[in-house]
Amino acid sequence: MAIKHKLQSSIYYILKHNKDGSYATQANRKKMLYACGNELVENGYKLQNIKSLKRKHIIFLVEQWKIRKLSIGTIKNRLANLRWLCEKLDKPNVIPTNDELNIGSREFITNKDKSIKLNHEQLNKITDEHIKLSLQLQYHFGLRREEALKIKPFISDKNDFLELQGSWCKNGRPRTIPIRTNEQKQILEQCKKLLQFKHLSMIPKNRSYKQHLKIYENQLKNAAIYHAHGLRHDYAQRRYFELTGKQCSAKCEEINIKNEIDKQARLKISEEMGHSRIQIVANYLGSNKKAKD
Repeated sequence: MAIKHKLQSSIYYILKHNKDGSYATQANRKKMLYACGNELVENGYKLQNIKSLKRKHIIFLVEQWKIRKLSIGTIKNRLANLRWLCEKLDKPNVIPTNDELNIGSREFITNKDKSIKLNHEQLNKITDEHIKLSLQLQYHFGLRREEALKIKPFISDKNDFLELQGSWCKNGRPRTIPIRTNEQKQILEQCKKLLQFKHLSMIPKNRSYKQHLKIYENQLKNAAIYHAHGLRHDYAQRRYFELTGKQCSAKCEEINIKNEIDKQARLKISEEMGHSRIQIVANYLGSNKKAKD
């Protein structure tokens, strides 16, 4: 058996017995770990089992990524998956810290408005009712795509808030989102009416997640809806306006808001969107540098 295949088999064994996180998280983790293993083998390392992973392998990979000028965010994402792997191997100290690897801070702030809105013309082109409602869940609750497909509306609806289970969410992180508007309540009722039974998700019973995701992608393409993640951006921006009475800097160059009000709004939005760090929401809202003390 070739070295590369043996190494992939050893990685697969770890993944098979540790299914942490959502479907997308697991798929991305597998793809990235395989790519790291292939890169090591292709550069002469005779690593046949991932259990033999050493500090020198990590340092080599990071140096290669720097040479290729990968973004800091990409490098940190890859290292996060490698750290996950090393924890499962009971080798948490194999990977140096980001400071030891001389990796700087991520740049989240772009001040570029990436939000999109749904219009009736686009929605009318969506012929699958499950997908049409999932799109509206993305818009009204700021859900990620996988969350909007896997959610079980009867179970999630707690009257005053929406409760998302960890198995539907990125990195397996559960969260709650306030139910504030009549539109949100109406969408949830439409979902329940479509599904009828409490245990069902927004994925039809006769489809797997993977099959439904493919149909979702084709339906959005036919409706000329591109970068649907922009619906999540729009949710964050609308929530910022609700919480502060001001437009965020991604929407408006001239902002006039006190720093503490801005900070509290960003913390709230970060929690609702399932992010562990407040800095990440700057990618949705823009910079807070113009906020005043």
